[in-house]
Amino acid sequence: MDVYLTDGNEDLNRHPSQLYQKLTALYDKNESDLGPTASELEVNKFYHQWIEQSQASLKEFDEKDVPAFNDLLKSHHLILAIQP
Repeated sequence: MDVYLTDGNEDLNRHPSQLYQKLTALYDKNESDLGPTASELEVNKFYHQWIEQSQASLKEFDEKDVPAFNDLLKSHHLILAIQP
C-alpha cells in the first residue's frame, strides 16, 4: 500500500501502484457500466492462474516437504518444529 497517496488520480503517476491498488482499480472498473477491458480480463486471468499455481505449490510443500522435515528431525531426536 502506497502511504504517499493523497486523494487524486495524479498520484498513480508519481508512485508505482501496488497490488492492492491494482486490484481496487480492477474492482472499480468491473462495477462500472462499461465492464472490464480485454487487458483487465487478461490481468484477472493471470492472477487466477498465479493463485492456483501458488495453492498447488503450498499443498505439495505441506504434503511432501513438511513430513520429510519432521522425519528428519525425529531421526535426530529433535522436537518437531512444524506441526501438520
